[in-house]
Amino acid sequence: MTEAAARARRGWLFAILGAFALGGFTLSSWAARLPAIRSDLGLSDAELGFVLLATTFGSMAGLAASRTLLSGVGGRRALLVTAMTMAIGVVSVALGVAMGSVGVLLLGLGIAGAGVGATDVLINIDGAVIERLSRRSLLPLMHAAWPGGAVIGSGVGAACAALGIPPQTQLLTQAALIAIAGVLLVRAIPSGSRGTRRSRPAPGPGRSRMPLLRLIDGRLLAIGVVMLAAEFGEGAANGWISVVVRDALDQPETFAALAIAIYSAAQVVVRVAAGPLVDRFGRASMIRWTSILGLVGVVLFILDLGTVTLVVGVVLWSVGVSMGFPLGMSAAAEGNDPAARVALVASVGYVASFIGPPLIGLLAQGFGLLPALWPVATLFLVAAVLAPALTRRRHSHLT
Repeated sequence: MTEAAARARRGWLFAILGAFALGGFTLSSWAARLPAIRSDLGLSDAELGFVLLATTFGSMAGLAASRTLLSGVGGRRALLVTAMTMAIGVVSVALGVAMGSVGVLLLGLGIAGAGVGATDVLINIDGAVIERLSRRSLLPLMHAAWPGGAVIGSGVGAACAALGIPPQTQLLTQAALIAIAGVLLVRAIPSGSRGTRRSRPAPGPGRSRMPLLRLIDGRLLAIGVVMLAAEFGEGAANGWISVVVRDALDQPETFAALAIAIYSAAQVVVRVAAGPLVDRFGRASMIRWTSILGLVGVVLFILDLGTVTLVVGVVLWSVGVSMGFPLGMSAAAEGNDPAARVALVASVGYVASFIGPPLIGLLAQGFGLLPALWPVATLFLVAAVLAPALTRRRHSHLT
């Protein structure tokens, strides 16, 4: 490899790291202020859950559009489009809060969700390509940038809550930063389609009309379930930790926002340190033990045994969700048409992350906030059982 090519690949890696951070920053922009947003709009727990469902529908639209967008305009322009979509969504969320309009808030969450969902698929496809070309476990490090961005966003939220700055003022400022960052990051990203352009297959007997379905096998399904478990837990954490800490555990709003920052910081530490551990012990072992620790963390959180135990529970919960998505993406990229396989499992995992908050809201309405978190613990157990599906294949290559 020439020096110029090596420099270009490093620039690509740093740009994708930045894009991961941008996704976490975007989601945390409103997650840390949900108690204040709910209070300003007079929403119940169940109503807040349904409001957050708008992000789910938006993300599904973004996921559906991501592959077409990538094949149509290339990686560079696609990421610029999704970054601007995230910024517009956050502006709309701010307007909804300022106007006291649930409808505008729903629209903003939907637009932001579409941007975040499409961005996540795009950067994971790029990340899988970079990892394969580098022949190192780099996706955990890349995914560390996501909670890294969330730490910054949550920290901003906690500071604004402590200073009494309205959520809409904070969100408008963060939207501007998202747009600027998107413009700067795309400069180092190649414009290729990452193998998503396919020539139309010749018709013939036995030719599947749904080629994506032909990629699905038992291993990919198991990988998808592991990612579903981790992302369900992550969505529940992003959507409800601050609310539960504030209401069910009777802590001040500043500490509630700080709890999200602690959760995100723990993810950063685990993912930064994970690469060498994955290379040494394997993906399956890492998934098994992080899922078990996540199970313990959620149980400690639910039991509400005191402030110290609460912090420990939040940290272990974060450990539990930290490896499912990056290692699942890496495992899914092994096989024919890795871009399509990555997009498929990313869709499963990402939709799960947005199904979590509204489902928790529904359960909270009937059983209370803390008991509503038991499905998160159950899914961690399922992920630990299915961990062997992520065992590395000896002979795999990127096409």
